[in-house]
Amino acid sequence: MNNKYVNRSKISEAKFRKLVKLFSLDLTAKQISELTDLNRNTVNRYLSGIRVRVAEHCNKIDPHSSTNNSLIEQKIKDHTVIGLSENLQKIFISIPDQSLISKIKEIQESENNHFNRLNPDKVFYDVFFDIESEWYFSLKKFKNESDHSFRKKYNRIDGFIGFLKNRVTKFRGMRKSTLYLHLKETEFRYNYKDTDLYYLLLKILRNNPLF
Repeated sequence: MNNKYVNRSKISEAKFRKLVKLFSLDLTAKQISELTDLNRNTVNRYLSGIRVRVAEHCNKIDPHSSTNNSLIEQKIKDHTVIGLSENLQKIFISIPDQSLISKIKEIQESENNHFNRLNPDKVFYDVFFDIESEWYFSLKKFKNESDHSFRKKYNRIDGFIGFLKNRVTKFRGMRKSTLYLHLKETEFRYNYKDTDLYYLLLKILRNNPLF
């Protein structure tokens, strides 16, 4: 079926555009299925594909990302700590190396707090946040960033964490292998909250069709 947004599509372009519109409004798969008369499994398949494209787009503009070509392989497994970085007023999520998290927690629990034991070149993150325990750690002091100069930056990150926490309830009971894509969707929605997501998504999918 002819559809410039999906290779070998089994649904019409008009039907797919409606699905994208409902996704942009942040409706659930169940709601989208009911409003489009599409099978729930079909809806989930398309939503998963859209989230992959969203994550690819987010990583493409993230100056620190090196996972553009292997998104599905980047999964949250036995941990839920994410690294947050800010660049040009956008917030980016990535999954930090757990050895780094362990080292930071070890230093944090020590009496001296010698964060100079870390390699600054490897720590491009601004904040670490555990989406389950809500453990929060800012690297502002480690980076010698003054409260005055970087107040807006860390206020934006804290604002994003509040936005993320409100959406995390939607992820409960979800397989951790898919959680990464939902986190990147949250990043996308936050960074483009003042943009018409429907038209932005169509542009992304037109340039890189699903499947």
